[in-house]
Amino acid sequence: MRVQNAGSYLQITEENMPEIYHCLREASEMLDIGEVPDFFVDWGHSVNAYTSGVEKPFINIISGCIDLLDRKELMFVLGHELGHIKSGHILYHIMADFFPTIVDNLSQITFGIAGIAGTGIQAALYEWYRIAEFTADRAGFLACQDREAGMRTLIKLAGLPLKYKNANFEKSFMKQARAFEELDEETITKSVKLLTT
Repeated sequence: MRVQNAGSYLQITEENMPEIYHCLREASEMLDIGEVPDFFVDWGHSVNAYTSGVEKPFINIISGCIDLLDRKELMFVLGHELGHIKSGHILYHIMADFFPTIVDNLSQITFGIAGIAGTGIQAALYEWYRIAEFTADRAGFLACQDREAGMRTLIKLAGLPLKYKNANFEKSFMKQARAFEELDEETITKSVKLLTT
């Protein structure tokens, strides 16, 4: 992934995008990250980012973050990604991402036995993945130092159309989140929810 990023995406530095790079450096200092990670931008309309690299992590943001987020919202996204680095989530994220493919391949040569054994591990990885995202969101809130900016960012990440960027969605967003939590009451719904999130 590091080779792909270096060969395909723009690296953000203090020289070419100083205001964006300074956000990463400031968030790194706030979260006590020793070395500012390498930082790339990939063109796209969405608001999203990811972190990869176990030994030497790097952050990749979609250009929509630069185009559609204000400074505090960008700090939330960068803080979230740095939270993954600070918490040591990267290796487990990679495992969770690739585990289904590994289990599928092993199932074919073990006549399905690996699939049965892997289901429990996969469920545990998915549950851990969800909890890791909450931890990273907390780091995002620490980096942006603004609850409202963090909420706006989460709403934009959930798919807020640009046309409605000035609308107040927080109340309906929180109502939707509470309704989602209530879905845990039914066992089948809880299982579907685990698999989809």
